[in-house]
Amino acid sequence: MPSLGTTQTSYVALKPVRFDRNYAIGEIIPGGVVDDIRASALAAMHIITEAPGGAIDAPDMDMASLNPEAAPAKTAASRKRAAAPKEE
Repeated sequence: MPSLGTTQTSYVALKPVRFDRNYAIGEIIPGGVVDDIRASALAAMHIITEAPGGAIDAPDMDMASLNPEAAPAKTAASRKRAAAPKEE
């Protein structure tokens, strides 16, 4: 249990992730949910990032500004189109 007066870092999910529950991309992960020891490794893998100051008050935050290197996720349909033989 955290002591009173300590601030715990909140994070934003950059990929779907499960801690105490499932978090979708862009959801705020409250302080205390992510183990501080693992947070840096998860951030290095671009799974989470520290929430900017007011992120909880800004649900429509631009996720591209948090991780501009993140590639869009491939859907099953796009994988099927890529694997389908080309007709000429």
